[in-house]
Amino acid sequence: MKVAPSRQARDNAPTFGASAKSAVAKRKPLAARKSISLLPVVAGFLAVLIMVASGAIVYIKHRQTRQRVERESQLQQQKSETAGMMPTARSPETAAAPAPQPSATPSVEASSSEAIPSPSEPALSAVTSLGELVVSTDPDGTEVKIDGRGQPDWRTPFTAAAVPPGPHTVTFNKSGYVGETRVVEVRAGSPAFLRVSMKVMTPTATASIGSDPVGAAILVDGKEIAQVTPAQVVLNRGAHSIALRKAGFQEAATDVDLQEGQIYSFAPTLKPLDLANAKDTRPNFFARLFGGGGDKIPVEMHTTPPGAEILVNGQPYSKTTPAKIALPPGEYQITFQLQDYKPLQKTLVVQKGSAIQMQETLQK
Repeated sequence: MKVAPSRQARDNAPTFGASAKSAVAKRKPLAARKSISLLPVVAGFLAVLIMVASGAIVYIKHRQTRQRVERESQLQQQKSETAGMMPTARSPETAAAPAPQPSATPSVEASSSEAIPSPSEPALSAVTSLGELVVSTDPDGTEVKIDGRGQPDWRTPFTAAAVPPGPHTVTFNKSGYVGETRVVEVRAGSPAFLRVSMKVMTPTATASIGSDPVGAAILVDGKEIAQVTPAQVVLNRGAHSIALRKAGFQEAATDVDLQEGQIYSFAPTLKPLDLANAKDTRPNFFARLFGGGGDKIPVEMHTTPPGAEILVNGQPYSKTTPAKIALPPGEYQITFQLQDYKPLQKTLVVQKGSAIQMQETLQK
């Protein structure tokens, strides 16, 4: 006979369904707690990853910036060296060889022939924008200067590398030869060639020429030079004739054989012209017989129309044209005057030699 449990026993007795529900209720809070504990770990891992990535990006940008600054600094240095234009001598064999290729890494120092640029495009452009100057002379061994700058080893044959394009002044000097100067145009990316034949310097001497009074014209070998006394005149070695002329004075002349390096002095006192004796136009019998007549040179003066008054250095002559007058060598101012005609003034240079004729036409 079954006895039914009491109500209290039923209430206190656990059931299977209730136990299962209780277990499920207890497991859910545990899973939630585990998922909540993993969130900080994942967040920390992501933070570390972001920091590492950010650091790598910053490092890459810093490195790129540093490389760019180095390239710009190297390019600026190369431009400054190019502005200074200090080319380096190269032998003809080296000049004929092809230009060296740029190195894979930037070079800090330049080679003996030309600067090696960095592999960056601006540096390559700077190199290709320069030119080359190849100079030679006959004879070799001539000192070379480019735009006034040079070095002891700059002697022909000579090649200047890394020359900026444009005109350049090149000077050549060699002992015993006359200095030469040339202007040459250099083009970018191609060599410019210049060859000069040096002229042998003629041995010279110096003539110190003066006079009393000063201001006399100087004639060397019959040709008047631009200088007047006193003057220092450089003459070639050998025989020369020197003459001095001044209006109102007799000509003074000398012959000299100059040696190399000699300093010769010629400073005579000029004698005034003796116009009173110049009026004696006819030499005496013995002078005619022996071809004499002193140092005076006969001068025949004619005018159209005739009858003009003659003035020599402002002093009137006793006769009118046509007339004959004897004058010592020198320079004279001859004036012809005739009524109703304009005065006519001429410069007459009397030299030793044959007689002189003057034929002048007067104008109204």
